[in-house]
Amino acid sequence: MNSPSGKTSSGPTNVGRANGDDEGNPRPASMSPPDKPSGRASQPETGIPGADHHSYNRRVDLVVIGVSTGGPVALRHVIPKLLPDLAVPVLLVIHMPAAFTARMSEALDKSSPIKVVEARDGLTAGAGTVLVAPGGRHMSVSMARQRTRANRFELQLLDTPHVNGCRPSVDVTLESIAGIASCNTLVVIMTGMGSDGAKGVEMVKEQGGYVLTQTEDTCVIYGMPYAVDRLGLSDERIHLDRIGQRINDLVKNGYPIRTK
Repeated sequence: MNSPSGKTSSGPTNVGRANGDDEGNPRPASMSPPDKPSGRASQPETGIPGADHHSYNRRVDLVVIGVSTGGPVALRHVIPKLLPDLAVPVLLVIHMPAAFTARMSEALDKSSPIKVVEARDGLTAGAGTVLVAPGGRHMSVSMARQRTRANRFELQLLDTPHVNGCRPSVDVTLESIAGIASCNTLVVIMTGMGSDGAKGVEMVKEQGGYVLTQTEDTCVIYGMPYAVDRLGLSDERIHLDRIGQRINDLVKNGYPIRTK
């Protein structure tokens, strides 16, 4: 299907909305995050702990990106680096008002080789497509009734109450995915205030998922990534400029699973 920019994808096309944020440039490392709790997680800045374990790779079925404050600018460093033939769909949950996600989706679509659209209720999430949760609505995921490897997931948009003060909420999306059997999920938690996404990340990790968090020095607000890091749930802490390529690599090659 052709997008306004002329890109093709096995994924669907779209229109929709989303819930509140500002733009910002990456904060210098010397600035302390406004909402960061006290204490630090003891974990490597990058890489995967447990190198003494035997490892094998697990295929990625779905990518979910959660982001808030500073997200519109940060995403310009990530989405344009995603390959147009990415073998899985990418779900993007950003805290922005309803009127802004459609415009952001259009701008990212024009600047990216991968197709970017705003999600619609009942849409099948196709490979090689970034689907943005519309502002003011949660995005839930289930298995599609008629599915293929490239089109396995169906999206539901919900008007249920705010979660963590947000709608859409990253937790709502991740918790719905955690209920899908045998869904190998790659989660990316980026700059943002608060802790939305941490609970959902924990549930996805229990199902064998893999998690990247944006490094503190490249966040506008190191709140959402910190909430994941402090719980020891991040598998890799990644510099903003490397996140897009790391997603490509993990989708292509799978993510490592460590066993004793």
